[in-house]
Amino acid sequence: MNSISRKRIGFVLERKPSNFIESAIEGLSKCYTVVVGFIREPSLQRNIDAMRIKLPKTPKLTQNLIFRMAKPFVKDLNTSLIRLYKERSLGLLPKGKRYLRKFANICPKIVSSQDLFKYISKGSNFYDEFMKIVDVIVFIPTEPTDYRIIYEAKNRGKKIISWIYSWDTLFKDRYFIDFTDLYLVWNEEMKEDLIKVHGIDVNRIRLSGPIQFDYLKKYKDSEVDFKKHICNFENDDRYILYPCCRGDPYYSAQEVELICEMAKVIRRVDRTVKLVVRIYPDLLDISFVDKLKNYDNILLNDNFGISNNRLYMSEEDLKFKCQLIKKSSIVINLGTTMGLEASYFDIPILQLNFDVYVSGIPEGWRLKNMLEGDHLQKYLLRDRGLPNIINNLDELEYTIADALKNPEKYLAYTKFLRKFIEPYPELFYQDKLIREIVKFVSSSR
Repeated sequence: MNSISRKRIGFVLERKPSNFIESAIEGLSKCYTVVVGFIREPSLQRNIDAMRIKLPKTPKLTQNLIFRMAKPFVKDLNTSLIRLYKERSLGLLPKGKRYLRKFANICPKIVSSQDLFKYISKGSNFYDEFMKIVDVIVFIPTEPTDYRIIYEAKNRGKKIISWIYSWDTLFKDRYFIDFTDLYLVWNEEMKEDLIKVHGIDVNRIRLSGPIQFDYLKKYKDSEVDFKKHICNFENDDRYILYPCCRGDPYYSAQEVELICEMAKVIRRVDRTVKLVVRIYPDLLDISFVDKLKNYDNILLNDNFGISNNRLYMSEEDLKFKCQLIKKSSIVINLGTTMGLEASYFDIPILQLNFDVYVSGIPEGWRLKNMLEGDHLQKYLLRDRGLPNIINNLDELEYTIADALKNPEKYLAYTKFLRKFIEPYPELFYQDKLIREIVKFVSSSR
């Protein structure tokens, strides 16, 4: 793409970006001057033609205290009220709850985090240096630790693009910025959720697809040596893949116990089948996985990522990840994005809908609570009459045995998920994303 304009695009990031976000920044740098503002240390893995700026952390004391005090209050209050609104909008609220439906209809008007933070940020110029050198701001809602920068941009009349990078953002954020000029989402279903749940005008929404899945198209036919990535792997091993879902210590402790139970189930079904466990990229305490080494049918995939950053992978890492998914006999999922990635291939995907009890875990940290997340309930766990949703270990044992013999019985769920991640099968989504941003910036005054 030739240089289109010298307009300056500002990316707001909290930390080192993943491969895919960096690729988008690199692509846009061929069209515009790109300025990357980092909440933490300004760092990119690749040599990209983009300015790097360290955004300030400590604003004026009074305003900082107001933001810090108001944000958790609004988030906690909105958690219960907005959940009712979401459930009403998406048809998840139980029938007969008329009083709840009426209350859910007005609750966003009762508590508006938008209005509160707009008021607090009036006259704020804490990010003045950044604002002076950018024309358009792109932000990922899960990234900025302090949304003040977005409110300041709005008050200064900057054009703002909200890039909904992840599939869970529309449901997990307990407050959501609804005044940006453009929203980029994966597909039509997320577009509808943006309209129903957050009341966004359809004219401000564009589809860009999930750029983090481009590697599946790129490396689907690559050859890799599994032994370089998994210790004790034999090339003729038949295996079931389990990608870990969380890195927090409480969740990790439960997940390790769940994996051990799955290993026992798989051994009873077929002693020749291995369980490959891919650890969570942000696992906080690697010692949690030591217990798994006691099982001879568990193989660990934990040596990926660059410079101790498992979120940023080398080209070889991505090739291996693609082939690891493609060659698995079954993928067992506990609500991870990797479960969606697996739907790119004709593989049975079994979605767990239970946890195992581990003593000492506070009730609020149980894995079963995570499974009640709106995004999981809507996209992965809603009952569609398919046998892929697993509710206990007995069901898991029967289904694994059946899916190993008759995988085609379980592919309807895979194909359903594939529609979600492949709105434009013929495109690379990075190109689609950049085209949408270029189109918007070119038409903006």
